[in-house]
Amino acid sequence: MHVLAVVIVGLLSATAAEATIVVGLRGDDQLVIGTDSRVSGPGSEPRPNICKIHQGPGCFFALSGPVVGPGLNAFDIARDACAHGDDIDAKMDRFVAQAKQPYQTAHDWLVRNERDYVKSRGPLSLAILMIGRRGGQLVMLQTGFSMRSSVAEASVRTEVKNGDALYSFARDLPRFVRLNPNWFQPPYARAAERLVEADMASGWVDVGPPVAVLEVDAAGARWFKQGLCPAIDPALWSVK
Repeated sequence: MHVLAVVIVGLLSATAAEATIVVGLRGDDQLVIGTDSRVSGPGSEPRPNICKIHQGPGCFFALSGPVVGPGLNAFDIARDACAHGDDIDAKMDRFVAQAKQPYQTAHDWLVRNERDYVKSRGPLSLAILMIGRRGGQLVMLQTGFSMRSSVAEASVRTEVKNGDALYSFARDLPRFVRLNPNWFQPPYARAAERLVEADMASGWVDVGPPVAVLEVDAAGARWFKQGLCPAIDPALWSVK
């Protein structure tokens, strides 16, 4: 087993920010996504917690970063991407093509209008973790955008293979993994839950319960921890 640590920096949005901990891992033939539920953003107004694992036609996805703001609704873009193409690669291609300019617009708005908040939280990367199929086989991919010289650039697309885990940038997760060498073992959904719990226990005020954990394998998709998430639509997942 090896652990692939891919940084998914989940921070803020122009109107509602997700300082998101997203965990994705693959153990044997099971794919797992785990997240927290807290939402934060500029200003002192509290924001309601939400489910951060979403379903589209033939896919599941989680987002972190600037997700909703002027010119941007990354949830709608991701759901639209899921509805196009049979394979996950086509879905991801569409997300990247459709999200680049809206991400740029939202990022520029934040830098102009919420400079103090951006300075205290940055960077403002947008990331998506998606579960879908390729040639009938289950696949988990991660990609997104970050700013390079004030221009949005797509991240390298990463596939989570057996024994891999990726997780969002957080203070104590690397330390947790070092101190718990046997954390990655069945049940894999519990392994993902432990990572989310460890991140929340670090004292990072922008993440918080309840935890949601989704597990997907050849038998279907199910909630290990449903949190605030709605019921899974089996017919939507069966769309090819």
